[in-house]
Amino acid sequence: MVFYICSSCSFEQFYTFDLLYFPRSRVNIYWIVSQSHSNFNEILKKNILVIICSLILILILFEPIRKLIKFHELYDGGTTGFWFDTVGSLISASLYGRSYNYNVFNVIKYVIAVCSLGMIGFLLYQLLILKRKVFTEKFSIIIILLFISCTVPVVQHLFLKSYFPINRMALFFVPLFITSFMLTVSFSAKNRIMKLLVLPILLIFAGASVCHTSHSLNTYHTLYWKYDADTKKMLSDLELTVGKENKSPVKLGVMWLYEPTINFYRNTRKYDWLEMVTEETYKQPDYDYYYLADSCLDYVRKLNKPNIIHYFISDSYLVK
Repeated sequence: MVFYICSSCSFEQFYTFDLLYFPRSRVNIYWIVSQSHSNFNEILKKNILVIICSLILILILFEPIRKLIKFHELYDGGTTGFWFDTVGSLISASLYGRSYNYNVFNVIKYVIAVCSLGMIGFLLYQLLILKRKVFTEKFSIIIILLFISCTVPVVQHLFLKSYFPINRMALFFVPLFITSFMLTVSFSAKNRIMKLLVLPILLIFAGASVCHTSHSLNTYHTLYWKYDADTKKMLSDLELTVGKENKSPVKLGVMWLYEPTINFYRNTRKYDWLEMVTEETYKQPDYDYYYLADSCLDYVRKLNKPNIIHYFISDSYLVK
């Protein structure tokens, strides 16, 4: 059991593999731990296939991941700490760019910290009461898995210098934390007094979630690709501006962020009037038009370019 828990979590940091491996491995861990009344040989016999698959996975992933770390090819992630990078980025992403007071961010952090300490305390309390039987309860297994999953990135950062998972790469922590919390609440609320104490907390959480979702819900953009929300409209506006009868292809200077999407629409919509855009610097005076983010407009303003169209969702500008 110990071996399997360690092996299943050994590559927790490496996000893509973990997202594929995570659900199956955790279900198997729960099943193994729940068989704690069996002797070691019986558990080994029943789970030999699981152990073999874990070893094969480790052997397959070890060398490519070792090379990625050696040549510093793991680009994205945090370097400060699990609490600051992983938890902080998940809270920021969950707030979805809403203009809440900064105190909301800190309050959510404190709530997560209190809930985490509460779950650990409750698990230890139940361990004193139920002894070994506590490991057959669903809430205890999911709490253990949550905190093993939190510990692994820290250990790997210390020994392998890997990054802490952030944003959508750490997304699996959200359902794991919520499931741990809800199972703990469900297990603890077995009498009327506990139910009366827990119910207001759940109602507040549900109400806040509904309000935030209704405030954030939109059909215009996603959080991390908001900058591309107006690219399609910009090209339609540009087409109307230059006209289909334009004989010489238009040269459009863009930030590198916009290059893939603009070339996609250029190819799929047969925009022959538009030259293929590149990731080369837009800081050249020979472009007919510029499509830039607000942070890049200083250069264009120096050139005194007229006819600025502002796209509010992406906060970008089309400049002639």
